[in-house]
Amino acid sequence: MEVNGETLEIAHLRENEHTGQCDLTFFLRTEVPDVNLELCEEIKAVRGSSDTVISMIDHIKNKLQKIIQDKLNASSEEEKENQQKINIPVRMKRSGKDLKENTCVKNLLKSPESNDPIIFEVFSQKYVLLCNTPLVKTMKLLRVFYVGYVIQPIKFFSIYTDRNKCIFTWSKSLDKIEWEKCGSGYTYLTTKEDVNHFLKLTCKPVNTANIEGPIFEVISDTTVEEMEEIPNCPFETRHLFTKKELAGSEQFRVVSYNILAERYTSIDDNYSYCSPKYIVFDYRKQLLWRELSGFNADIICLQEVDSIHYHNYLKPKFKEQQFSSTYNKKGNSIPEGLACFFRKSRFRFIEANHIVYGQEISKLRIFKPIWELVKKNEDVKTEFMRVLTSLQVLILQVKGHRNKHLLVANTHLYYHPEANHIRLLQATMATAYINMLKKRYAKSNISVIFCGDFNSNPSKSLFPFMIQGKIHPSHEDCLKISPNGRALLHHDFYFDSACETSKYTNYTPDYKGCLDYIFIENGKLSIENVVPLPDEEELSKHEGLPNKYYPSDHLPLVVDLKFKLR
Repeated sequence: MEVNGETLEIAHLRENEHTGQCDLTFFLRTEVPDVNLELCEEIKAVRGSSDTVISMIDHIKNKLQKIIQDKLNASSEEEKENQQKINIPVRMKRSGKDLKENTCVKNLLKSPESNDPIIFEVFSQKYVLLCNTPLVKTMKLLRVFYVGYVIQPIKFFSIYTDRNKCIFTWSKSLDKIEWEKCGSGYTYLTTKEDVNHFLKLTCKPVNTANIEGPIFEVISDTTVEEMEEIPNCPFETRHLFTKKELAGSEQFRVVSYNILAERYTSIDDNYSYCSPKYIVFDYRKQLLWRELSGFNADIICLQEVDSIHYHNYLKPKFKEQQFSSTYNKKGNSIPEGLACFFRKSRFRFIEANHIVYGQEISKLRIFKPIWELVKKNEDVKTEFMRVLTSLQVLILQVKGHRNKHLLVANTHLYYHPEANHIRLLQATMATAYINMLKKRYAKSNISVIFCGDFNSNPSKSLFPFMIQGKIHPSHEDCLKISPNGRALLHHDFYFDSACETSKYTNYTPDYKGCLDYIFIENGKLSIENVVPLPDEEELSKHEGLPNKYYPSDHLPLVVDLKFKLR
């Protein structure tokens, strides 16, 4: 970068507001006088945002002193201590004058870089100090690439960056040495010409002011390949029970299914037994669509739906089959969440609602009794408030019946195995919220269906609470909420479990059991047919789900329901 006719290197000072620290990063390429040593490496110095300039300078000197001593290969710690300390000149200037030593590091971020830049000097190397410039922190690619699919980073995290302005370049190589550009942009459609090639994605980050940051690149571990033919899958035997759509307006078919978000398969060792070829979503989505479409369902509630796969795949696929849908991110921020699809020929959309339990508990009046309990227990309050679990609710009108409605609720409760009390609180909130919405339609015939991954097996407190509508305050989970026995949790519904308590709805090496349910109002709906789940003999053929034949670690619940009241 040229300043006053002199070409200078660039040093980056960035603030991390979450940690209250500032990072100063620069690449040092210089000779160290008197010791015949050349330095050539990136240096990163971290100080608190409220620390002073002299603190940052001293920190840099200490880091360089250690690097130099290490490179001089002192044979023992004692020799390192005895070595004469090398003079390391480090200065920060503006307008030719050294900055005041007591200047707060954070105040450097406010400096007018273009008119009066800060010059940072280390040995003979000079830098322009640029503040809060774009930086890519992480970028990851899939473990497997198939021909003919649109790919993009499975993880991209940057700071001070406008992703829409960043410059992305895709390249391919047979040997990771010679690279050929094959695409540009955040996404790339693989072709047959890419087979047996590694892929590289390069990002030049840019911010809203069009300032560029350092280039970041990532190279794939595997080459692009052709997807093998999708096999006949054991789940297709379940389609023998759902060959046709249900006729008439009195019966309808419901599916509830945790489809396993891709974000968890890429970071979780729980699925290490499954080949990356079968766990990548481009493969799993073929199985998912075959499985879901074969059920000929009218209402489908899904959990762990990646935002990108909802918008780019599931929503368009279901739209082709004349379904409408609603999607909500977990906590309104995490890019996986809840999706509900319904057949437009059977139902008319009335309204959709979504709440995040931890964000709404202190706001809505209907939650006041629960909030009064939670806020008195600091440990419970802290855990409950930080969890981003949410509830999705749709109101649908039955076509041809003006005063007949369905309230379809969908949730994915907190996962932690020791958090039964948190799930109880979430279920209490969910039923209170559902009841509030139901009362708005008191003049019509409205029936409630509550689907989801409740992350609780039938022996725990949640299932009897849902069925019985209450739980004794002396129960151990209630005592975790209120040790003095004041946790009076209840709801006003008479629920049945439409698929009863299946032995397995989740089947992995670490856990095998029932976590998923479809709860229905037993005075409003009757169970006409439950599609049986695969038996243990079939599931035990595989170490766990997912695998080559099953797309998720969960199994879908499928049930035919009928209105009791016409």
